[in-house]
Amino acid sequence: MNNGPSPHKISINALRLIELAQGLIRIPSLLGQETAVARFLATYLQGLGLAVELQAVPFPAGQGSHQTIARWRGSRPGPKVLLCGHLDTLEIFRPDQWTVPPYEARVVDGWLYGQGSLNMKAGLAAIVAAVEALRQAEVDLPGEIVIAGVMGETPGGFGIQHLLRQERDFEMAIVTEPTNLTVSTISVGTVQGRLRLWGDKLAFNPHPNPIYAMVKVLQIMGPAYDPQLPGGWLTFEPCPDLPGYPRINAHRIRSGQTYCDIYFDTRIVPGQNDDTVRLDLENLLARLKPELPGITWELLIPTPIGTTNFPALPAVPPEHPLAQSLIRSHALITGQPARVGAGDRLGLASDAAHLRAAGIYALEYGPGKHPRWPMTDEHILIEDVVTAAQVLAETLLAMSQID
Repeated sequence: MNNGPSPHKISINALRLIELAQGLIRIPSLLGQETAVARFLATYLQGLGLAVELQAVPFPAGQGSHQTIARWRGSRPGPKVLLCGHLDTLEIFRPDQWTVPPYEARVVDGWLYGQGSLNMKAGLAAIVAAVEALRQAEVDLPGEIVIAGVMGETPGGFGIQHLLRQERDFEMAIVTEPTNLTVSTISVGTVQGRLRLWGDKLAFNPHPNPIYAMVKVLQIMGPAYDPQLPGGWLTFEPCPDLPGYPRINAHRIRSGQTYCDIYFDTRIVPGQNDDTVRLDLENLLARLKPELPGITWELLIPTPIGTTNFPALPAVPPEHPLAQSLIRSHALITGQPARVGAGDRLGLASDAAHLRAAGIYALEYGPGKHPRWPMTDEHILIEDVVTAAQVLAETLLAMSQID
């Protein structure tokens, strides 16, 4: 490996970077509605001279959206590297509590505000800025760099799974989720589902009320929030890299005359998956059956509203050339040693999980931190966005010099 000084001067155009991030933020891109922002990104990348594809992605219930795939092929053999960020955002969280307009992309005291600024349009803009800087420096990168602005990450990674059905020959990848500039080598997986209890809520005569029954279920499920407590019912081997996990959270409830639903989100560790969580829940319900007379149940994993789940996989080795290049580049740009592991991504999942499941070496590294998610007045520190772009550019340059 050649670790000598670079013959190129890599300079990030911070103004252009933030203007790109602002342009992305100003285009609303809720789940399944990413086409407009995908077109905007495609036009920008075409302006850099990249080969660009606006990729149509089918979505449940007959809907469809688009994502942007751009390619930079070098003049000599080398690895195929994916740089990935998602275009979709959540619904605006507590809009009445926002103090800035969510789609104006205001800059205030060094912070960029707006829906999707943190999660994760600024990280996607950092990818583009890094590649743009390398092209302006006329770096001859080996192999191929693929930039993917994917749709549908929030419900479990529809966009990245669609891309992987088209091509799986990426050798390595960086997903620029907000890691607070941690080199994230592991993350939890997710198992989302719906539990429905059937009963009868008639107000006369004894009746098996499914709401009361669900209260009993939730009381027993409670210890799974901290599996170390007595009575924890999830089956798993503790993962030292993911302390405090797995955890389960019931995040939505609804009921009708004869049923009560909870929608739950389980953050899982390696060794757990849809089948293990389903079996654990079935065993729990069987154990509770004597306390739920007249109640029947239906368990759906994943949920029937168009979600998939993120797999949980062991940490990727930090000795890999990509991780080592990223670690050194972070130290070079920031003057501080890189943090490695789950870091500030602890408890959060991303498209990196699907890449790892496909046998691709994938890291997460990006600007920003989730202090509380979702958040009002979503924002990100501009300095961190520029730093991330500089580190990514330096990492790609270092990879190009590996003999």
